[in-house]
Amino acid sequence: MRASARGASATLTIISGTASVKRNAAATYAPAHTGDGLGQGDTVQTGTAARAVINFVGGTQTRLAENTTVQLNALSKPNGAYQTDLQQTTGRTWSSVKHPAAAPRLNQTGPPNPPARAHRTHP
Repeated sequence: MRASARGASATLTIISGTASVKRNAAATYAPAHTGDGLGQGDTVQTGTAARAVINFVGGTQTRLAENTTVQLNALSKPNGAYQTDLQQTTGRTWSSVKHPAAAPRLNQTGPPNPPARAHRTHP
């Protein structure tokens, strides 16, 4: 799906290699492209030797290494603060918050190795 996801709260940038996306409630993955919109419930998967970045509204970025799978469980803005809930089942990720002084809340549940889950709140 090349067009932006309905209600997209994030966009995908593919740095190298290939990535695919499974839209909320879809049964299969489809090829992803730089600029694709991502919404709640979407899952992004990078291929071998691939790197990608999920850019969230508000400036937060999550970088995905090769062979990484991340689902966007929740993307919302209650009470004026963006909230992002990600579930990582494989691979490696790195996240940066645009305004670190805002002290985003980051909760990770599960074992130290995947699957892991993170929840961020930031302005």
